[in-house]
Amino acid sequence: MVRRFSMARCDVEGLGNFKSLILDEGDGYVVLCEGAELKPSKGGGWNLVLHHTVLAGPVQSTGIDPQGIKFDTYLPHPNRLTMTQKGYQLCGLRLQKACEAHGVAYSGGYDPDEFIGKQALAKIKHEDFNGEPQARIEKFSPLTQSTPN
Repeated sequence: MVRRFSMARCDVEGLGNFKSLILDEGDGYVVLCEGAELKPSKGGGWNLVLHHTVLAGPVQSTGIDPQGIKFDTYLPHPNRLTMTQKGYQLCGLRLQKACEAHGVAYSGGYDPDEFIGKQALAKIKHEDFNGEPQARIEKFSPLTQSTPN
C-alpha cells in the first residue's frame, strides 16, 4: 500500500549546489519509498520523513533476509535561521542526495510527493541505541550506480 500525502513544493535555498558524495560500488540495499511527509522537528524546524521498504539486498550475517524490512528516514529540512552554516550544508547535502537517488527534481526546492513509488540504493548503518540494536539509512544513491545481488 502506498501512502500519499498531498504537499506543496518546498523551497530550499542552495539546493542543487551542495558538494556530491557517491556510495562505494556494491554497497547497499534496494529500497522503495512508500510514503513521504513533513513533520515538525524538536528544534522548531521540519523533517522530511521518507518511509522505505527494503526490496533486495545482501542476507545479514545472522542469516536474516532483509527483504520487507521497513525504515523511516528523517532528513532535517535546511534552515539558515536555526542551524549553523556547517549544519545547513550537511542537511542540504543529505536532502540533495536523497532527491538525486530517487530521481526527484530539486533545483531550489523539491516536492515530497515525488519520492513516493520510487526506488533507490541505500546504505544502512547498524548501531547500538541505549543497548538495543538499531539500523538506519545513512546514505542514498541512484540504482544505476550499483545493485546488490
